[in-house]
Order: sequence, then structure tokens, then C-alpha cells
Amino acid sequence: MSTDNQMKKQSNRKEISEVFSQFAKAYETGELTSIKHLFLKDAKASLSNHGNFEGREAIIEGLSSSLVPVDVARHYVTNEYIAVATGVGQQSAYLTGILADDLGERLDPSWYSGHYTNTYEHTDEGWKIAAIRFELDWKIGNHSRIRQWEEPIDKLGWNPNVKLPHIISGLDAPWHVIPHSEEKDSNEVQILDVFTRYTWAVDQWDIGLLGDILTDDIATNVVPFGEVTGRREFMTTLQTFRTGRVNLHHVIGDYRIEINGDKAKLQVYRLVPYNVSKELLDKNIYGATYNCSLRREEGVWKLERFDYTEGELFEV
Repeated sequence: MSTDNQMKKQSNRKEISEVFSQFAKAYETGELTSIKHLFLKDAKASLSNHGNFEGREAIIEGLSSSLVPVDVARHYVTNEYIAVATGVGQQSAYLTGILADDLGERLDPSWYSGHYTNTYEHTDEGWKIAAIRFELDWKIGNHSRIRQWEEPIDKLGWNPNVKLPHIISGLDAPWHVIPHSEEKDSNEVQILDVFTRYTWAVDQWDIGLLGDILTDDIATNVVPFGEVTGRREFMTTLQTFRTGRVNLHHVIGDYRIEINGDKAKLQVYRLVPYNVSKELLDKNIYGATYNCSLRREEGVWKLERFDYTEGELFEV
């Protein structure tokens, strides 16, 4: 493979991420007409807080008509993973949003969060969005924009009036859609991808995704079930813990990685809702920390230990 072709292939994930960043920024500001070109003409959208739309014109019109004006909006896109193969890309990402009314001396904030799975196709004009899916996980507050959204799913089980989710991990998660991404990234990116896969697996109740990213002798100390040792015990504990809980959302914020040969340390800070003020609005405020150890086995990075610590809010 020529150097030019190799560089082009390795940039696909970055290009897809930039397309999504443009969409996310337009969604935050409400200026959606400027990003119509990001969608294929026959693109589809399935959004639990907005509805279903077919065609880029309908997507832009549908989203624009339901975005109530807001004084202050901040959107955080995190936990992103992208897999690419033969001109198709599949992405997962979390969105956490703050919507606030400016009351002069203080803000009246509302929070919401959800997850995306999006499909992209490569065209002569670059990567385009072919399908976008979003599932609202939770919302807190009374801002007029989120009051009009349907309540997130909060109960497990079927009934005649059950609202089916818009995303199912087994069909939509990038690790299932494209099991073997054609791009090989740096060790740092691979290590962060391992943790991203862990958070998705736990949050979306897809515990099977953990099998290939945990060492057999993994040791953990995680709230609320404490110290657990061994892959089987950890996965069965998570499976039991997850049963009955509809919405979990482990939002990755800032992180630090140190690599020493086939060993690595990863520290991740978790974003949690807090009573945001004007002074804190644009600062990096977190409420929990993951300290992880990883090792590389046969070329694959795996989690061998992690500790989860909750505490007071802190700035990074």
C-alpha cells in the first residue's frame, strides 16, 4: 500500500468524527440548515426525542421545527468509537446536554443525556451520514425544550403500550456492525477504545462485548459491589447488577494514559450532572474517577484492573 493510500485510510475515523462534530454543533446552536450537505439525500433518522424522518430535507426540517430557543446550551460529545470497512463507517457516541435559562444573577439549568449509533457512507464528496439514531436516556429539569420530549424508557419488560427503543446494541453497536475495523490506530487510541467499549457494554446491557477486552485475572473495585476478581465473576456480577436497571450512562471526560511496553495506565474522569453556574459553565467539572491498568495480550489491549471512586465535584 502506498503511503498516500495508507494515510487516507488512517484518516477515515477522524473525517467521520469531524462530520459528526459539525452535526452536533449545529444541533447545539439550532442552526441546522447549514449542515444539510452532511446527509445523503435518502438518509434516515430515528430519534426518540424527535421522531422518525426519511430524507435529508425531512431530517433538517423535523429537527429545526422542534428546537425551542434556549438562552444557554452546552453539548458534550463523548465515548465516541468509529469502525470503518469498505467505504462504510459505524459510530457510537454519547451526548450530554445542558440547557439553561439565564435569570441574570444565576442560571436555571436542565440536563439530558443519550446515546447515538450512526452509519456513514463514503462518497466522491467525502463521508456522509446515511442513518442517525438517538436514544434519550434521561432528562432532569423543566426547560421548555425538553418538556416536549417523550419520557425516556424507565421500565423493563413488555406490555401492550410499551415504547420500543430506537437503538438495540446487538444490531447497531459498531463492534457488531463492523467487528474488524480496517484501521489500526495508535496504542493510546486503542486503549481509550477498550474503555469506551466497556462503558457501552455496561450501559447498553451488552455484557457479551466485554469478553474480548478483559483479562482472565481482572481485578476490580467498583461501586456498589466492591472487589471482584476474575473475568467470569466480574461479568456475571455486572449482568446481575444491570438486570432491572434501564438507564446507565458512564460519560468519559478528560483522561490520561501512560504506556510502558505491554503495560498501560489509564485515568478517566466521569462527567455527572451538577448545579451548574455561570462561573462553572465552561470549566471541566467531574464527579468520579476510574483508575485502570491494561496489558497487551497477543497484540490486543485488555483491562486487567480498575478502581472506581466517587466523590465531591472537582475541576481538571
